[in-house]
Amino acid sequence: MLRRYAIIFLLCFSFVRLDAQQFGLFNTNTIFDGFENPAQKTFLLDYSRKFSSNFFLPTFGITGSNKGNNDFIRTLINEGKYNASGVDLNTNHHNVLSTTSNTYLFTLKIFQSYKYQKEMGFSWQVRSEGRVDYTNQTIALLDTYRRFQESGLTTFDEAFNNKGLAQSYHQFSFSYRENYDKKLAFGAKVSLLSGITYNKLRIDESDFSQLGIGNNIRVSLKGQYRASFLRGDELERKTLVPSFKNPGISVTLGTTYT
Repeated sequence: MLRRYAIIFLLCFSFVRLDAQQFGLFNTNTIFDGFENPAQKTFLLDYSRKFSSNFFLPTFGITGSNKGNNDFIRTLINEGKYNASGVDLNTNHHNVLSTTSNTYLFTLKIFQSYKYQKEMGFSWQVRSEGRVDYTNQTIALLDTYRRFQESGLTTFDEAFNNKGLAQSYHQFSFSYRENYDKKLAFGAKVSLLSGITYNKLRIDESDFSQLGIGNNIRVSLKGQYRASFLRGDELERKTLVPSFKNPGISVTLGTTYT
């Protein structure tokens, strides 16, 4: 018994140093898996009923990734400290931050036929996607502008040439799958999209310079910003209601071989 508890303790302790983990419902025969990969079956022939639904109990997934300045990001996540003292200001290197969220508000799967295990489904989901390409100088400026004074440099050309895109939308889908034989299966998902919010930023020219008089600095930016709203108070509840003023179409094809 003591050995068993010791093993459990060591396993738990070994995960303390992990910086990131990823969990997923892929290949789990769940409804979420069946809509994300339309070729995946969600019914078990000996146990399942004809219908399967989440009954408006949301199922969601969130992912995020960052490329660049790993030490800075690791300290921010693990210790909650925003410290950009180790970020190099002598380069125009771009970092990439990406985030996605996917929430299924309603799902319904129907088992059509035992032969070829045919399934069809209907779903309503809300998706959000974001991506930002940002410079090291942007990280330092959000920490303190004194980093630029301490660097000994007087000018920083193209220091804030950042770009980013964030959007959210409704997705109403119909899916269908069937087995071709005992091992091979095909599936398709056709979706109608309705936009909710849209934001796009692109800075093409930027400059940061110290004037040498006291703590005076000069920052210049030139670029474009497009959005479906300008201020947060412009967002209302009706914004979240599907209106199809900004429609779109999405098609997903999938296959499995087991």
